[in-house]
This record gives sequence, structure tokens and C-alpha cells, in this order.
Amino acid sequence: MAGSPAEKAGIKPLHVLDNGSVLYGDKVVAIGGNKVDSFANLQEELASRAIGENVAITLENGEAEKRVVYVQLDANPVSR
Repeated sequence: MAGSPAEKAGIKPLHVLDNGSVLYGDKVVAIGGNKVDSFANLQEELASRAIGENVAITLENGEAEKRVVYVQLDANPVSR
């Protein structure tokens, strides 16, 4: 989402092109050092954090390269 903490941190999203091709983005593999292995686990980790908290997010790209970005959490845009 434009202007989101994820975008500001450089997290690359998944894109589905008009022709149906998929460009895979970054996969979250850990938050604050805690392993993330499912979408439900990702939601649990984020829900346990406070808005405004700075967290380290470990990402893995399509070439299995890992990097850490730091994100200041914001409110869920759906709940605004």
C-alpha cells in the first residue's frame, strides 16, 4: 500500500500482472527474531505488537537471500 510502513521499509509485495503472470515479492520469515511460518503466525506476531513499535522484520526474496528491515508499526489500514 502506498505510503505504508512496509513500502517505506522497501518490502517488495507480490504483483499479479494483467496477463496472469506473478512477480513474487519478499516473504516475511521472522518478526523480532520470532520465526514466521504461516499467515496466521504472521498475524499473531503483528497483533502482539503495539502501534508505533519499531520491529526488525527478516525477509527472504525469490533467490532465498535474507535481509532485515526495520519498520515502525502503524494501524491496520482496514481498521482506520
